[in-house]
Amino acid sequence: MRALSAVNSTVYIEAGLASQNFLLEVVSLDLGCTYVAGFVPPKAAKFLNLSNEDIPIALLPVGHKA
Repeated sequence: MRALSAVNSTVYIEAGLASQNFLLEVVSLDLGCTYVAGFVPPKAAKFLNLSNEDIPIALLPVGHKA
């Protein structure tokens, strides 16, 4: 996996904005969700069967509220 360069550093801002909208939609559907950033990207990429070009920077698991 290649590291994100300074030129692509805005990807984190874009991901945060997209995540916020996603979380709002999840709430409107009366579901639960959380933002997970504490993971090892290469292991997550392998588990999710992503290509070497794809670098996960956040996970947003969705489910029914407990």
